[in-house]
Amino acid sequence: MVTSLSLSSPPTSPAQPVPAQTAAATAQKPATAAAAAAAQERLIVALDFPDSETALACADKLTGSISWFKVGLELYLASGESV
Repeated sequence: MVTSLSLSSPPTSPAQPVPAQTAAATAQKPATAAAAAAAQERLIVALDFPDSETALACADKLTGSISWFKVGLELYLASGESV
């Protein structure tokens, strides 16, 4: 028994326009000072560097933006409690 297959392309239709999004709908809400302060209190940056010089340079750059730092094991073993 032989069957034939039709390989015709599907019917084409004009492209449907995508609804335009307004700037207000796509814009994010600006962060309030209270929200920024709350995020600053929750964020902890890990200082996972092989030496104290690099770790302290990173901490200096982030001071004022970050409240908490975590000394990584590699840094602690290399520098001890002086960090």
